[in-house]
Amino acid sequence: MMRFLSELRRRRVIRVAGLYAVGAWIATEVSATVLPLLQVPEKFVTGIVITLIALFPVAMILAWIYDVGPSGIKKTKDVAATDDAEGRPGMLFHILLLALVMLVFGYALFYFGQTRALQSIPRNSIAVLPFENLSSDSSKDYFSDGVSEEILNLLAKVEGLNVAARTSSFALRDSNDDIKTIGDKLGVETVLEGSVRWSGDNDRVRITAQLIDASSGFHLWSQNFDRDLKDIFAVQSEIAKAIVDNLRIKLGTDELNWIAPTADSAAYDAYLRGRQLLNQRRVKAVRESVDYFQRAVSRDPAFAPAWAAMAVAYLSLPSYSNEPVEELHAMAEDAAQRALVLSPELGEAHAVRAWLAQFKGEWSRAEFGYFAATSMDPNDVTTRVWYSGFLIATGKLAQGQVQAELALELDDDNPLTQAAAATAAMVLNENESCVAKAAVARELGFSNVVSALEGICLARLGRFDAASEALNLAHGPVIESNAISSLAAALPGAESLAAAAKTAMTDESEWRIGPWAIWLAATAGDADKAFAFLQQWFDKTGYFPLQLLWTPEAAILRRDPRFLELMQEYGVSQLWRKELPDLCKADSDDPFSCQESAR
Repeated sequence: MMRFLSELRRRRVIRVAGLYAVGAWIATEVSATVLPLLQVPEKFVTGIVITLIALFPVAMILAWIYDVGPSGIKKTKDVAATDDAEGRPGMLFHILLLALVMLVFGYALFYFGQTRALQSIPRNSIAVLPFENLSSDSSKDYFSDGVSEEILNLLAKVEGLNVAARTSSFALRDSNDDIKTIGDKLGVETVLEGSVRWSGDNDRVRITAQLIDASSGFHLWSQNFDRDLKDIFAVQSEIAKAIVDNLRIKLGTDELNWIAPTADSAAYDAYLRGRQLLNQRRVKAVRESVDYFQRAVSRDPAFAPAWAAMAVAYLSLPSYSNEPVEELHAMAEDAAQRALVLSPELGEAHAVRAWLAQFKGEWSRAEFGYFAATSMDPNDVTTRVWYSGFLIATGKLAQGQVQAELALELDDDNPLTQAAAATAAMVLNENESCVAKAAVARELGFSNVVSALEGICLARLGRFDAASEALNLAHGPVIESNAISSLAAALPGAESLAAAAKTAMTDESEWRIGPWAIWLAATAGDADKAFAFLQQWFDKTGYFPLQLLWTPEAAILRRDPRFLELMQEYGVSQLWRKELPDLCKADSDDPFSCQESAR
């Protein structure tokens, strides 16, 4: 044993161990003191300590084999014992230099690794998770959802703050993921979570809110709010302001000074219940939402957001049912108008009126309405989706795709946004993208229109069997299922999409005429039949289904003089005097020529 210790001394292993310990201690102390000042996460200091401990055995092995002296590195067996005194300063210098290099190298690895990982996460970004209902009554989930949704809406109005979309955040309601994983999924730096607990006779609530750093999991701020229900709006504003303060975002004088939309807690309760149902986008739920919105405005006729939400519900119903369109549109118009009289800056109400103007062929009014709606509420995905449809209908295909992609960026876990992006891709002949986005929309619950889009794009790619399967899934009030079924039956074994369309046309006497029947006639090369179908549809509904007229298959219609006549009759060409459609050009003989095909 003594001989072994003597050998350790001769090889300077014990001295190296001592100096390594001193150097490691210095490196740890310096990093623990300096790095937090540089805003380096605490876990990096932990990484340094672990690295130094892991390298200790390596240093001991190297000290056994080699000796570091003034003359450089030599194997220990070649080094005389008399070199001790002259070797100490050099050895200490090299060990400390090694520790410093390790520190710098480790920081560089961490910094660049973290920078690369965080490049896709915007600064000052936050996700608002649905607040947890801590009462024993699960029927009160709507209230806790509503509280968190209103806070989200407040934060979305803050310039410089990136807020994850509601649908994406709320999709993680029952997730077992930790905060870091949630932050990665939603692409945010911070996460707000909370809970709502009822007390007394249900006229008081305790709202707990917690702001968490997604990268570390540490709480940045937490607070309890015990309030009467009548003060619920003040609490939501307080929470939003506290978040902004903690994120050190400078506010304008008017931001977050929210005026309560109603002083009636029962009206607000009904509004939140209606919102929860409307967000489900199913016919029964949308119908029930109307009842709650009506209850809200009956208690407080000045409750503008309830009027706006009611307008959206009325406007949505024809997409999910066969209820009378004219009557529902009239009620939507009335509700939106009431909302705007009470609150002229409600983007949602402007969007409803813009959609109705588009339906009536009032294109300039619709354009102005969509511009106003997106300016007032740029984070509303439904408005972006509707605006995308408007732009595509008027031939602004690239701009329409931009709006669809913006909606998708705001909320990619929403079937509406995926369907809008699939529609833009289908019109622009981007078939792989169309198939992918339509499939996502279908998985998220939209199996009607998007299945038709998916089927058409698959057929363009020559995948006729898969296209037939997709088309057979298309159903709903806005789909002429018999026309789609005819194409689905004709595709397997067909030479081309056009050939299948010609075969499908043999059943046209049994079709319910609509947009897809018009498109099928154009695809089959029968322009006369397509224009006849267009006129039948217009006589029945009062509007033309313009989006499908910009597809590659409809080029035969755009080359026909009747197309320009139709655009002039319907008033669309008025918009073209300011900016031509993507597939049209000014012509010396005629006002416009639209003979190009979609790319």
